[in-house]
Amino acid sequence: MSKLLKADNILLSEGVKQMKMIKKVALTAAMALAASAVFAEVSVDGFFRTEVSNTIVSPDEGDGWSDFSAIRGTSGYYFGLGGERLRVNTDISNEDGTAGVKFRYQADAGTFFVSSNVKYAMAHIKLFDGLFDVEAGKLTDGYTGTNGYNGYDFAENRGARGARLVVLPIEGLAVTAQVAGDDGTYSKDYVSFSASYKTDDFNVQGGYKLDGSAYYGFQLTAVDGLNLVVDGTIATKDVSGETNDDGEDVMAIKADVTAEYSISPVTFGVAAELTFIEDNNYFLINPFVSVDLSDVVADGLSAGVEVCYISADKIGDGDMKVTPEVTYAVGDVTLQGFYSLYLPDGDVGTEHSIGMGIKYAF
Repeated sequence: MSKLLKADNILLSEGVKQMKMIKKVALTAAMALAASAVFAEVSVDGFFRTEVSNTIVSPDEGDGWSDFSAIRGTSGYYFGLGGERLRVNTDISNEDGTAGVKFRYQADAGTFFVSSNVKYAMAHIKLFDGLFDVEAGKLTDGYTGTNGYNGYDFAENRGARGARLVVLPIEGLAVTAQVAGDDGTYSKDYVSFSASYKTDDFNVQGGYKLDGSAYYGFQLTAVDGLNLVVDGTIATKDVSGETNDDGEDVMAIKADVTAEYSISPVTFGVAAELTFIEDNNYFLINPFVSVDLSDVVADGLSAGVEVCYISADKIGDGDMKVTPEVTYAVGDVTLQGFYSLYLPDGDVGTEHSIGMGIKYAF
């Protein structure tokens, strides 16, 4: 059998698996709906985004940006639309919102037929006048996840399948207990607890899992025009997957900081990712500024620039990327033109890229 035929058969097999999985999810949702009162509220939203770019001058050899470009795309880290992705969210609930089904399908470039595209598919029901919310399925966390650029929780970020009990004792407070894993088996290591508290001025989140992992988050909302978020993760050496220079398992701590301030027509700030690992600490820092040109040129038009630097310990030599961007948003469509200048620190050539992105939200 030729390699091409084998590849076709693999793709077909993945497609069949995907269709079977979607049928199972649809059947589960249908059973949940049939077992409940008549569901009157249906919400579907999402987006499709993609970008095309051309490298004008390539470096002499590869550098560390490839891992980040695969996630963020060739455009800017903060303002950039990002690489190719299709996301569809579906939320079906009864009229008073006390029971329902939530579902997300998300596919990145080249991965349209894999089971992991179902990011969450869960049913929930509120009991005792909303004191408890019982959730089951492939979970998403709508209560205790952090609000930073990456966002952390013990639900879809882990591909968790299981059940969660949410307790809502007073306004703004949520406390959860969860048993969920991603390999079809369960033990005490799959048990986690999390909580969040939200006011008009701030919100705070935290979670601990019995395997030795944790997350935390804080967001300040008291100052008009300011969005300040600090969040991250803590993992013991048993679950971090990181080692020091001697090959020993070590703890890993991650802290993300986003500080954005808007004073019309200017938005500026900085985003940073800090990772602390024995013998391999590294950071990413990304200052940015954008100017709204709606009153000067055209509604929905803005222009900005951002500078992204990754420290040397992450990739051998530190890298910097400078990206000017022009963005035009009209209705549900956002268009963006960008130019990226890569400035590797080391014996690697400078790289220039120019491109355009488009995002359609529905």
